[in-house]
Amino acid sequence: MNGDRADRQIDRILTMARQANSTCTVEVVPGELDSIHLTFHCSGQRHSVAWVGAWLETLDADALWRELDLATRGGIRKPQESQGTSKA
Repeated sequence: MNGDRADRQIDRILTMARQANSTCTVEVVPGELDSIHLTFHCSGQRHSVAWVGAWLETLDADALWRELDLATRGGIRKPQESQGTSKA
């Protein structure tokens, strides 16, 4: 994955971590040509992932939120949106 494309995906992931108000930090690890290697440090735990860049680019926002939740074992979760309605 070339530098610009990889940087866009990494920026996307970092933005989502900020939106989630996560305490996780994200470390970018050098990887292969078509992959993004990240280590998430969450609550004293390390979660390393290597995602294929082309696959990562195909994920919509909801799918990427799910992948982040899985990869960090709940350390980065999609913020709940208040809909202004209550369920009884």
